[in-house]
Amino acid sequence: MLRLFLHLLITFAGVIILLLPTLRPTVLPWAGLFAFVVPAVPVFALLQLLWLSWKRSWTLLFPILLLLASVPVLKSTWGQGVQEASQNRNIRIISFNLRFFGALVPKDQRPLEKIERHMNEVAQLRSDILCLQEVYYKPGKNPLNFIQKLKKQGYSYCYFMEGMKNIDGVCCDMTGSLIASRYPIKAKGEINKAKNPGNRVVWADIEHPAGKIRVYNAHLISNSIQEKKVLKLRLSEEDRPQWYQVIRRLKERYLPRAQQAEALIEHASESKHPVVICGDFNELPYGYVYQLFRKKFLNGHEKAGRGFGFTYNGRFRFLRIDQIFFDLKLRPVQHMVDHRFKFSDHFPIGCTFEFSSAE
Repeated sequence: MLRLFLHLLITFAGVIILLLPTLRPTVLPWAGLFAFVVPAVPVFALLQLLWLSWKRSWTLLFPILLLLASVPVLKSTWGQGVQEASQNRNIRIISFNLRFFGALVPKDQRPLEKIERHMNEVAQLRSDILCLQEVYYKPGKNPLNFIQKLKKQGYSYCYFMEGMKNIDGVCCDMTGSLIASRYPIKAKGEINKAKNPGNRVVWADIEHPAGKIRVYNAHLISNSIQEKKVLKLRLSEEDRPQWYQVIRRLKERYLPRAQQAEALIEHASESKHPVVICGDFNELPYGYVYQLFRKKFLNGHEKAGRGFGFTYNGRFRFLRIDQIFFDLKLRPVQHMVDHRFKFSDHFPIGCTFEFSSAE
């Protein structure tokens, strides 16, 4: 009887862990923290199933139930693979958080040659549309005019929304979010729900030969946690206040990020054209924000990606926080994560779509 109770308790606890991160932060402000342990639930259930199968115990039904409850988690985690293209009406979109090309240092210490090289590499990306976050460029006639470099490579139409001029105490020339397109931008705007001007959502209606498409470039509210400082923390009484500070900062970001996402989805639902929403979401695929988008849109990695598709280029390499969502008027052909670019703490992601219905 005790064994049965333990199995029931473990299964119930696993289901609760799966559900907690999907709650709106107004219900439980700290529930989003459980997103970090969600992947452990199906792993534990699988190990439990193997053990009970070897024991030939009927209680293996409990891990089976937990695995079934984990199916949405598995779908959000693992890409289904590249789809076959059936027509030529394709459009390719790349999203990339540039981390300011490494220019976030005092002016007299900036590696100008490296910055220019990175700018050239990004400008030469083969795509129809680029959605770039944390862009740095220097206006005027100089080697660091990134927008001019994009235009020389065929991205003739650029919409830049200026962000912060002072980041972490460092004075920058121009930073912000950018949509660069090879095709005309017919309308554009911003959804400003973030107090931090560095976390913006900009959009553009683009006249593609196959029809108009609305693209959202989203940089959702950051957690503002420095990875190096977290890695130095120890599980000790001395570092306990710092751990509390990290957890508090994570918790405080969930609600404003959710509000920003809700405003974005409401705006996108009014579009008369096919919609693509991409960018740096700053949240794992198991949290409220991701699941909110998943109710209304499809995800590029889930439908046309391969493997785990991790996008974070830091010590915590197992994170996928950059996303591309789209509606049913588009069909994904291929989703990729490009690991060639090492200068940012994000890897670029790209998705090729087919128009499934003409405008």
